Amino acid sequence: MKTGIRILFSTLLGAHFLIVAFSLLPDNPIKHQFKREIAEHMFPIFQQNWNLFAPNPVSSNWTVMYQYKVYAQGRVHTTEWQDAVTPLLQEKKTAFWSPVQRVLKHISSGVIDIMEFNRKFKDYVAENDTLKNDSLKAERLYPIAVRECTGHKGLLQYSSYVYSRLGKPAGFGRPDSVRVRYSIQNAHFPRFSKRDLDYFDKKNYTYTHSTSKEYKIL
Repeated sequence: MKTGIRILFSTLLGAHFLIVAFSLLPDNPIKHQFKREIAEHMFPIFQQNWNLFAPNPVSSNWTVMYQYKVYAQGRVHTTEWQDAVTPLLQEKKTAFWSPVQRVLKHISSGVIDIMEFNRKFKDYVAENDTLKNDSLKAERLYPIAVRECTGHKGLLQYSSYVYSRLGKPAGFGRPDSVRVRYSIQNAHFPRFSKRDLDYFDKKNYTYTHSTSKEYKIL
């Protein structure tokens, strides 16, 4: 009995490390064929992030914002942008053993996955003569292609939870539908090589953002 459990455990562990290895390899036919299965296994718990180490140390602080458009009784209400990350970071500081750590990991993995997808999509457009010369066609293709991105699916899934915590807008009954946009915002601080700049002075920061199209969540 014990031998069978050991064999089963070893097999599962070996399969896990094999999937992790394939996820870290450069693009190849096998990885491309099973990319969906690999992504579903890796995201969000086992997602790898090497940005902490050289040659690409962390150089920015990011956050995720949500904006909702609520349709009810023939009216439309657009919410303010809601910061989904800062409240979690504040809760994490006050309670070390908190489930928000896993939520932050989920969001972080989603952001990394989307940024990697955006980079590959830009490279694909640049290498495709038709799309490179037709920006409108490339723009129409992006929201279709991103639907297969695991990080995109994760951020949309979490947006439903954030909306449920906000509560329905005052004066509205049960909404007919709800649509959401998310924005990934980066604050880039000076690299360590620029020792003459103050890392804590926000004037030395540069800001970038990437905002999604609207997607129906309800």
